[in-house]
Amino acid sequence: MNFVRILDGQCGQKVQVGFYCDSRDNKQYTGTYLDDIKKAVLYPYNKSLNTYRCPASKAYVKGVGNKQVPHNRSYAISVWLNCNELPTGPKKTGQVKQPTKVAEFVDENQISIDNGALGIRGPGSSFDYWNLPSARHNNGCNLSFVDGHAETWKWVGGNVVAHNNTYNADDTVTQRPDPATNPAFGLSSTANDPDWRRLTNAIPVN
Repeated sequence: MNFVRILDGQCGQKVQVGFYCDSRDNKQYTGTYLDDIKKAVLYPYNKSLNTYRCPASKAYVKGVGNKQVPHNRSYAISVWLNCNELPTGPKKTGQVKQPTKVAEFVDENQISIDNGALGIRGPGSSFDYWNLPSARHNNGCNLSFVDGHAETWKWVGGNVVAHNNTYNADDTVTQRPDPATNPAFGLSSTANDPDWRRLTNAIPVN
């Protein structure tokens, strides 16, 4: 376990988090949309496509004949783990000092999700949500951690739930017509927001 390499969380690259995607993200249908997951590094280890999408997510894109096609994934990896956005982050599980407390995969809001990495602000940074976690589980979100266990976090501070209520379209292109422009980026929080603080405490610098 201590020598296992953490999956790449490369922002803007073809293979990220075991997910195959690029700048068009997972809200723009193409002929290979349903097969994109199969081209990624995680797929040989888990070939159940439903694993990559929370069953509670109703988000979709419109495919051939305007048919509704469910998003091919709803999970993203913490930007703090083996990501080119933060190159000083740990590359192997053994470099994570508190694997039971460091989040790895997070269920992301359907409008926010794009390049496979979920940004979480670090201590001393701006009080906002770099990327927005989901709130689709009775105002809560599922996360998995570096040691392999999973938790459901209930949001109690109000901001995450309010932002999810704003960006809640299942037909996601209606709220994000341009995949390159993320309206759910950098959404407001405060220094006293308990959910912002909880997420900050789930990164490997602590």
